Amino acid sequence: MKILIVDDDPATLNALKASLTSLDHQAFVAKEGPQALEIIITSEKEAEPVDLMLADLRMPGMNGMELIRKAKKMKLDLACILMTAFGSDDVQRELLTLGSSGYIEKPFTPERLLQVIKALKNEKKTT
Repeated sequence: MKILIVDDDPATLNALKASLTSLDHQAFVAKEGPQALEIIITSEKEAEPVDLMLADLRMPGMNGMELIRKAKKMKLDLACILMTAFGSDDVQRELLTLGSSGYIEKPFTPERLLQVIKALKNEKKTT
């Protein structure tokens, strides 16, 4: 699975990339929304599209919700998971209206992230 990780914290980017790469995923990183959108555009042009985007909610400039909104306009079938320490029912509702796959609350373990990704894969198989 080709996974794009978007977070303004370099330590989070590096840790998630290392974890996902060690589990045979292709992991790419972006430290901000505009950079993530460019990666999505480029991957589509090269016929190797991103399968999943993990985006942090709170980032300077373009926040994770706005990034998901723009990314979904470009690529409707892009699976998106919002990473946040500030989850709420309102966040969940907004993600559902965007067609997002949901969110994972920080801090989370690599095992928890893998559970969410596995559930997402299973969900895609049934749709």
